[in-house]
Amino acid sequence: MGAEQSVDPATVSSAITVVHVPTSNSTIDTDEDYERICNLPFFEPILRTHVVEEAKLSQMDRINPVYLSKIVRRYTDHLRECDAHLTTYQQNLGGKVKNVENKAKNVAAMVADRQRKFQRSASASSKIESMHNELKHLLTTFEHVMVLCDELNMGLPADLRMKTFSVADYS
Repeated sequence: MGAEQSVDPATVSSAITVVHVPTSNSTIDTDEDYERICNLPFFEPILRTHVVEEAKLSQMDRINPVYLSKIVRRYTDHLRECDAHLTTYQQNLGGKVKNVENKAKNVAAMVADRQRKFQRSASASSKIESMHNELKHLLTTFEHVMVLCDELNMGLPADLRMKTFSVADYS
């Protein structure tokens, strides 16, 4: 691609970047990054299939990638199964929550209905109470009128008097 383009020779000299060519002493063994990577400690196995004695702990082998991939695959399968169980459990729990919400709505409707019935009963009760008070007042007034009639009746001559009226005779 770069060879096919026509370039002005005057601009080429100013556009060239000089890179230091490695000397014969400079090899991959003297590269700092390579040395750092090589000096990283090996990780000891996370999961062992057999018990290693205390003395052999420092000489443990590195993890075999074949066995590690099998462990990772089994662990992945296990996580998928757990996810499936959790999803099922979550769906069941969601269904139960909806059930409880519906029951709560039904209970709230029943409570509201009872409240309305109670208000009607309280209203009827207050009407009955006011009617009772009015009847008591009428009875008291009637008894007072009867006492006045008796006094008036007593003021008449004996042959013009009427029979004494008693409320107990009519109740």
